[in-house]
Amino acid sequence: MKFFLGKSRLQDSLTVAVFISALLPSVGAIAAPQVTRLWLVDAATDVRIQELEDFQSLPLPVLSNALSIEAEVNGETESVAMRINGVESSLENLAPYSLVGDASGDFNAAPQLQTPGWIKISAEPFSENNSGGMAGVEHEINLYLFQPNFFVNNPLDKHDYDPGDGVCSITKPLTLTDFVTVPVPIPAMDPKIFSEFQVPLPGKTTPPRKTELQNIDLGRFNDLGLQIPPQASRIPDDFKAPPIYTKGCTLRAAIEEANAYPGTQSILVDGRKSPFKLTEGQLDITTPMTIKGYEMPVIDARKASRVFYVDGGGASMIVNLSGLDMARGEAFSGARGGAIQVNNNAYLQITDSIVRESRANFGGGIYLQNGGDLRLIRSAVRDNVAGHPESFGGGGVTQRGGGIYNLEGTVYIIDSSVFDNLAVRGGGLSNKGGLMRIENSTIADNEAVSIGGGIENQNNGDANANLHIAFSTITRNTAGTSGSAPVEQRKGGGLYNTGRAYMASSILAENTDPWYSGYQHHAPDCFSPDMYQFKSYRNNIVGVLNEQCSLTDYSWGNTAWFDFGSADSPLDPGLGSRSMWDHLAYFSLLASSIAIDNGAPATASLYPCEDHDMRGRPRPVGAGCDIGAMERQ
Repeated sequence: MKFFLGKSRLQDSLTVAVFISALLPSVGAIAAPQVTRLWLVDAATDVRIQELEDFQSLPLPVLSNALSIEAEVNGETESVAMRINGVESSLENLAPYSLVGDASGDFNAAPQLQTPGWIKISAEPFSENNSGGMAGVEHEINLYLFQPNFFVNNPLDKHDYDPGDGVCSITKPLTLTDFVTVPVPIPAMDPKIFSEFQVPLPGKTTPPRKTELQNIDLGRFNDLGLQIPPQASRIPDDFKAPPIYTKGCTLRAAIEEANAYPGTQSILVDGRKSPFKLTEGQLDITTPMTIKGYEMPVIDARKASRVFYVDGGGASMIVNLSGLDMARGEAFSGARGGAIQVNNNAYLQITDSIVRESRANFGGGIYLQNGGDLRLIRSAVRDNVAGHPESFGGGGVTQRGGGIYNLEGTVYIIDSSVFDNLAVRGGGLSNKGGLMRIENSTIADNEAVSIGGGIENQNNGDANANLHIAFSTITRNTAGTSGSAPVEQRKGGGLYNTGRAYMASSILAENTDPWYSGYQHHAPDCFSPDMYQFKSYRNNIVGVLNEQCSLTDYSWGNTAWFDFGSADSPLDPGLGSRSMWDHLAYFSLLASSIAIDNGAPATASLYPCEDHDMRGRPRPVGAGCDIGAMERQ
């Protein structure tokens, strides 16, 4: 609050206003009580586990079976009313302010936090005890308590014993009848010879026989509660013990069980047991399921197979992969999809994950065909290779899509990074007769030894290729790095387009090809001559625009409403060096960047600004949204 005391007139032109901002405490603004954060607490140890966010998923199998929640407050708060699904669970007058109360800091466990499903937690602060005085804003979060059908905590690669029985087990669980039975020996004068010794194995019967016995460790059997006669101290030389049940569930067994069991199944993979090395080939997914990782488990195909093969069988099928690091896949003999193949109307959503270091003839990382559908969200596709570009010149001119190859499917890339991939064509991405939409994402540092360093977009016969790019950054990709490629096949460092491409509020700059600026084939940022359709939906930045790269306004057909440079004077977008945020690569905007505040607004009818950038940070900051994947904070 400010007080206006008066004014005086000086030389008939100057008016002076005097304000006083220093106020007495009695009339000052009163700070309101506030809950600043909510914490998940292990009630068994009274230790904070993690700060909670709205709409967060909590995997129950890896958490304590005694959980509580603590409200962290500011200095003006004296009491907190805690509520579960709108019903008051405790009224706390002393810190720690816990969900269901505590005894001098010894948290009580909340049984409601062990029930799978959605739960709403709220904490309302007050300035006086017993919810008296001023009330602050109620802090509310929604939590999903996730209890999977199968919990994978065994890193071995073993098959399920009986898919479809609803139990993830890699061998048959033991029963007493599975073990050795030994009758009392005869005759008494010769204890070395037993008259009979039976060894029944699961599903088999061994006929009685006489044999010399070897020493046996009785302690192992006694621990299992079996009654072994004291005379049984020796077993046959060729004895094979029945399978011993191994605790835990393997990833392969869980997927096989989920494939065979009715309904959509959920699997939680414990990343603390990583790596999960595949020794039995690719993991086949043929029914709807969710596979969620805890602490980013590494699924390593060891360059011996793909990681996942997702087949919808001709019917729509939804598969969710979340929080996984899928590495070192290989599709041999010209096969497709090094890490993942999506086929036959399967819908695959990959969230908060990595697809890396894989190789195939088409789609080094991911390959889609026959109506395959991919959503890539907050994920990275990196260091993948399509074919063998290093030996280009001896064949393999169609090896496409180092990161992703989309053959007449649908791909959405959202809040993600595609970087450091390599192919003959389409180093990062190849869209052949399909639909590809890129939003809030970075396509960078990919290489094509022929065309389309960052992205290749081409029709496939009568199937049109449609590419949409919004609030994304396509930079530092390169094309035409092989001298074995024909001259006309060494262009389009950022984008090679002979289909339909549409771009809005994006950066396409600082990409390269091997040609000097005055050469007729020079097309470092894009190749898309007038005969093809490349439309600007405004607010773009293009480093080099020339006859090889013809981008025009969707409405006026000219170069209005976006910024561009020439071959002799490329436009600098003002990008910093490449950085990493968790597993995502990005380029921050320099303070001098022309991208700042020049993107489309949230009210735009086409390609509007979202409320966050690639890292989830708020947009806009300042007068408007920034162009490209990142918002300068």
